[in-house]
Amino acid sequence: MNNKTLDIVNNVNTLINSFHDIWHLPTLQLVNKAWRERTPSVLLEAVQYTEQAITALEHWYAAVEHLVQMNGDTVTVDQAWRIANDMEELALAMNANNIKVTKCLDLLCYLCHN
Repeated sequence: MNNKTLDIVNNVNTLINSFHDIWHLPTLQLVNKAWRERTPSVLLEAVQYTEQAITALEHWYAAVEHLVQMNGDTVTVDQAWRIANDMEELALAMNANNIKVTKCLDLLCYLCHN
């Protein structure tokens, strides 16, 4: 692995870690809080933050894709697979959060109508 490849891998890992710290973990905390408290204000906060996190993830995808395309000649097949797997894991995690928020909304609507 040359220095350029190492820089790309480090940059991608930095992007992954920053997404986890800034968006993924806070989203999980808000979704769990919404599930526990089941109040409209907490649920709204979780929905809004989840939507922002999904938008951030789309931008993150674009940044990673651009980084890999710019340096495609130095990224190994193994590294490309690892990057793709990391991206897929984040997308699945955000989808799971979105499903939890939807269930919270359904429960809140049910409670409001009964």
